[in-house]
Amino acid sequence: MRPGDWACLCPRTGRSCWCRALPGCGTALFAYLPPGEYVLTLGRKCLRARFRVVLPPGGSVMVRCEPGEGWWCWRQDFFHTSLNARRAPVRPAGYKPGGGAPRAAAPQGGDILYNSRDINDLRPDVAANCRVFLELCKAQGLQVMIAGTVRDEEYQLDRYNKGYSKAKRPSFHAQGVGLAFDFCKNVRGHEYDDPVFFQQCGAIGEAVGFEWGGRWKSFPDRPHLQWSGPGKTFKSSDILAGRLPPPMPLYRPQIPPQEEEEMTQEQFNQMLEIALTARAAERKDSPVAGWAAGAWQAAKTAGLLDGSDPQAPLTREQAAVLLQRLKLI
Repeated sequence: MRPGDWACLCPRTGRSCWCRALPGCGTALFAYLPPGEYVLTLGRKCLRARFRVVLPPGGSVMVRCEPGEGWWCWRQDFFHTSLNARRAPVRPAGYKPGGGAPRAAAPQGGDILYNSRDINDLRPDVAANCRVFLELCKAQGLQVMIAGTVRDEEYQLDRYNKGYSKAKRPSFHAQGVGLAFDFCKNVRGHEYDDPVFFQQCGAIGEAVGFEWGGRWKSFPDRPHLQWSGPGKTFKSSDILAGRLPPPMPLYRPQIPPQEEEEMTQEQFNQMLEIALTARAAERKDSPVAGWAAGAWQAAKTAGLLDGSDPQAPLTREQAAVLLQRLKLI
C-alpha cells in the first residue's frame, strides 16, 4: 500500500458517492448498498481506473491493494477481478499535484471496462437456454454462478493483456451479439479451482446445445459456453464479420418412451366387458330423445314395446318379435 491510495464508489445516476482512503491494511469495504449500477474508481497519485459494477440488493464491494506490487484487487459478490495499476496514467478531472486524493468525477465512459453478468444482456434464445443450463446444474447439485455475459472491447483487451484470452476483440461476448457466457463455482475462494465441477457443467452445457470451451485444444477455456450454431460451424471470424448463427432451439429433456406390455385375449375381454357394462348403465337412465317421443309413446300404447330402455340397441330376435306383433310375418 502506498500513501494516497483511495477508492470511490458512485451510482451511475445521482450525485451521491462514497470515498475511502485505504488504511495501513490496504483494504476498504462498501457494504449493504442499494441495488443498481455503480462506477468504482481506483486512484493512486495521477493514476486512475474505473469499472462498471452492478450490485443486487444489499450488495458489497471490497477493495484491496497488494503491498509493493502495484496491483489493485476488488471483489463483488464472490466474483474476483484484478487491475494492474501500472497502466498508462490517466489524469482525473480537477487533479492538482500535491492536492491529495481527487474527488470522483462523473463517469464519462472512456476508461470504464464493461463486463456484464446479466443474463438478459444475452440474445433471447441464448438467454433462455442459459437459464435451462442453470436449472439442470442446480438439479445435479452444482452451485453455478454466471461470471460474465457481454463485454466491451476495452475489457476484452484487458483480458488479452493479462493472458486470460487469446483474442483482442470480443466476438461471441460482444455487446449486441450476446452468444456466450462464462460461469464459475458459487463458493467463496473456490470459484475456479475445481476441474471436476467444470467437467460436469461443461457436459450439461453441451447437452443443452452449447459449445464448451473446455474442449478447445489450443486455448482451453473451461468456464466458457457459447452458441456456435448447428454443428459448431460459426467461428469468431464469422461473428466479427457480422455473420451470426440462427436462433438456438430451446432445450427440452428427452423422456425415453415406456415399453408397452402385451395384452392377452382374456385381459381384452375383461376390459371390453367393463366398458359395455358401464355404457349400458349410462344408457339405461337416458330419456327418450325429443324427436322420437311421440312414436315411442305410440309403440308403447300399441303393445309393440314395453317402454323400457329407449336407448338400447335392437337385436335381430327382438326385431323378429316386433314384426310378428305388427302381423307382418
